[in-house]
Amino acid sequence: GLSLPPPRPYPAQKSTKFNMTIALPLYTLLILYIIFLLAYAFFSFFAIYHLVRFGFQSLATFLMIFFYIALSVLVLFVSWQAVSGIDWTQEFILFESTVDSSLYF
Repeated sequence: GLSLPPPRPYPAQKSTKFNMTIALPLYTLLILYIIFLLAYAFFSFFAIYHLVRFGFQSLATFLMIFFYIALSVLVLFVSWQAVSGIDWTQEFILFESTVDSSLYF
């Protein structure tokens, strides 16, 4: 009779691994923080302006304005001390994964 040739084995698939990483540079967080500080300064300026212009001219008003400004300066100083030692060129990894292509193809 008629005989068929033996089946050929499938070629071995290459196992290729893909590294998937989603990362943001840290300076994007710094830019967001600077935008927040600018908005804070903008609203603070108008809040203090309205307190001085339309508020009661009393010692309590000026003490509250002084307390607000002093606390704002203190927070800015502490945050400057915290962020000055950071290397802003580093990346912040949001997601990292390794995919083996031989599992899917």
